[in-house]
Amino acid sequence: MIQALLRVVPPADKRDEFLTVLQSLSGPTEVTNGCHACRILRDAANANAITYLVQWDRLEQLEEHFRSNRFRHILPYIDMSTEVPQLNVSRLDAVGGMEVMLEAINTRAT
Repeated sequence: MIQALLRVVPPADKRDEFLTVLQSLSGPTEVTNGCHACRILRDAANANAITYLVQWDRLEQLEEHFRSNRFRHILPYIDMSTEVPQLNVSRLDAVGGMEVMLEAINTRAT
């Protein structure tokens, strides 16, 4: 699985507009074949910071998403970011759920 995290800090007067654009992107993206998640996250420490998270089966699907007309609508907001935009693309070898946390809680540290 491939995960991409894009963090952007749009100007305060553009934040709501950017959120609207991301919301219009997230629904169609999330139902695209190969997409596991498409989330919009706000930073508790910086109300203007927005993180766009997507998870795909394959890198080629993520690249196709980046080339899509829908994704191109967020490019101007990346350009106007008041902080350097950050993009992290990761290959996830294994994805766990609640069982990982429960195992950690129930295992004694040595």
